Amino acid sequence: MKELCSSGKIEDAALMYYVIKGINDRQENKTILYGCKNLFEFKEKLKVYEVMKSDYAKSKAVFDKTKARYDSNPRYNSFDKLKPKQGHDDRFNSENESANKVKSSGGFERMKYNNFESRKSKFCFNCGDPNHISRFCVHTDKGFKCFECGAFGHKASECDKTKSKPEVATLDVKFKPKLDNKVTIEDISVNSLIDTGSQATLLRKSVFDKLNICKLYPLNLSLSGFSKCKVNPLGYFKGNIKIDDFKCNADIYVVENNVMSYDVIVEEVESLSVLPIDVTPNEVELNIGPDVPNIFKDKVQKSILSYVPHKTKTTNVELNILVKSNEPISHQPRKLPFSEKKIVQTQVAEWLEQGIVEPCSSEYSSPVVIVRKKDGTPRVCIDYRRLNKVVVKDRFPLPLIEDILNRLQGSRVFSTIDLKNAFFHVDVNKDSRKYTSFVTHEGQYQFLKVPFGLCNSPALFQRYINTIFRPLINDGIVLPYLDDIIILSSSFEEGIERVERVLSIASEYGLEINFNKSHFLKKRIEFLGHVVEDGKIFPSNLKTKAVLNFPEPANLKQIHSFLGLTGYFRKFIPKYSTISRPLSDLLKKDRRFKVKVIW
Repeated sequence: MKELCSSGKIEDAALMYYVIKGINDRQENKTILYGCKNLFEFKEKLKVYEVMKSDYAKSKAVFDKTKARYDSNPRYNSFDKLKPKQGHDDRFNSENESANKVKSSGGFERMKYNNFESRKSKFCFNCGDPNHISRFCVHTDKGFKCFECGAFGHKASECDKTKSKPEVATLDVKFKPKLDNKVTIEDISVNSLIDTGSQATLLRKSVFDKLNICKLYPLNLSLSGFSKCKVNPLGYFKGNIKIDDFKCNADIYVVENNVMSYDVIVEEVESLSVLPIDVTPNEVELNIGPDVPNIFKDKVQKSILSYVPHKTKTTNVELNILVKSNEPISHQPRKLPFSEKKIVQTQVAEWLEQGIVEPCSSEYSSPVVIVRKKDGTPRVCIDYRRLNKVVVKDRFPLPLIEDILNRLQGSRVFSTIDLKNAFFHVDVNKDSRKYTSFVTHEGQYQFLKVPFGLCNSPALFQRYINTIFRPLINDGIVLPYLDDIIILSSSFEEGIERVERVLSIASEYGLEINFNKSHFLKKRIEFLGHVVEDGKIFPSNLKTKAVLNFPEPANLKQIHSFLGLTGYFRKFIPKYSTISRPLSDLLKKDRRFKVKVIW
């Protein structure tokens, strides 16, 4: 519901108001739903309201049942049976009743109680006979009479008939389903029925064959319809469903063609709106150019909200590891402080749950290390340095930075997409998994996905991403560099169209995107320490500050570092070789670091 209203630009307050107005109930009963500050609080109050409404319905049903039982019970209605009809007994006619009324000192009328004893009824509490009291009952030896079934020997509260079967209230609702919704499954229009009472989405086998889905997951499950008939699905897959302008991702069960007359029966939309990956504007900081018109901002936001990596296509790219020596490389687990052990334990448990690693007993093993990111947060890494020395290198070339910068100069609007856990998108060949093994204080594991730290991981992933976006690379639309995908365009119109094409392909191959680190429709882009804007390239402020704040070198290693940093931007420094020559001479073998350098 929230996604539907977001596409229509309906504010949360208006959405809550419309929902409350649409509930068919008395206004005082809906008072609890008012005063919510956000949709989360509103949903919680809706749950409370549903419980209250359900409890009221149950209590009312019990009251009606009890009232009917009491009305039919002679124990409680004997007075009404004894009461003579009006006109036959002058004690109950209107004239005598008015005569029995006297005025009190305050002027209010009250009833005389002279005839109260004569009006009080008598009946037997043992058998229920109104003609005698229990003291004179002839059925005393039989025990109490049940006023539920009429038998002697037990009370109504102990009667078996009242405990036989629970009563279930049913409500028959006649409705006409809306069949004019435009429904597409994986971009194929289908003849559909939206069944709000269904808890599963069913698809005919003939339609599934047209989708070119790479895999149908088997399952041992039978589905039951409203007529108690059972259906055994052939399998299921995760697919995209589009209903009018609403997009979602769901488990779709494939059945035989003769099971139903529609191509697809779609379950209730509310349940479909709960996605495995739910991206909302409140959870994602959209990095969109400041001068982008609102119409294009809305299109970018809509594309992000509807993005789901459902992976209907695969590549033949996987990690194959060849080693120069057959001698296994193994390490003992490194000693880690208790706090870092907890970090490793949590990370490995997460990898196991996500299917990234698995337990193993490989003869190879590399140690685990903890490194700190720029923001200080810990990252679990595997030290593959010894293994990398014996691994045959993958020679797939990475793009040259100079070539990328030259291509960027020819465009005016840029978008960059950052892939989350990029290397984990690629599988490791079954025979090569043993080489990726690592050890912790808890056990030994091997990677099912390409790990970080392996020497061939960057080149392999570049091959993988180039394979996916090969047509767009050839058309000059994208420039992939490892986990960054740069989208080139000359205008906002062309930019949004190309962003949608890239997201569509990424979704087909199941690429997970970090939208918080992605940028869309910007005229200024920063890439690998360079800034590109209006066809011009210059060094970024961050790199410039790094050069200005570099400490005075005290040894050859620090001179190496400084020359490497400044050499990265030598094209922006006239006569760089002449300026840097005094420092370069210090690195020669026949020179010693004894020359005093004025910094």
